[in-house]
Amino acid sequence: LPVSAIGDSIMLGSSAYLKVLFPEMSIDAEVGRQVQAAPAIISQLKSSGKLANTVVISLGTNGPMTVADINGILDQLGTERQVFWVTAYAPGKAWIDPVNKLIHAAAKTHANLHVVDWYYLAGGNDDWFADDGVHPNDAGRPHYYTLIAKDVMQTLKK
Repeated sequence: LPVSAIGDSIMLGSSAYLKVLFPEMSIDAEVGRQVQAAPAIISQLKSSGKLANTVVISLGTNGPMTVADINGILDQLGTERQVFWVTAYAPGKAWIDPVNKLIHAAAKTHANLHVVDWYYLAGGNDDWFADDGVHPNDAGRPHYYTLIAKDVMQTLKK
């Protein structure tokens, strides 16, 4: 299954494992990346013919986003692609709840957007994270990448 993935350091930390589960996944993940970087990445993937019909986005951990940000990305991806947006988990960061609410709200108005609820799964599992409480450790990474794989595969099977 060809998959294009765009993310921040959370995705970067699990990229090797995601590539095992999805050998044809191309991952563009970078430390500190914010959602505002996504349109340029999507444009580049489109122009090079490398934007898959299944897209995983794991952005929102490093800062706020707006309705215009998320809708612009979804408009850019179009309605034919299946988009899986991973919710953000970073305890104590003021923008996390608004970011996750935007992701959930967008899924209600975009039929091709599917929420991968990392925030929900991660909550209360402090032992899954490095000392910063944000980046999954060896115990947490399997939960992150298997959640993505499970949600993508179950949705695409339907």
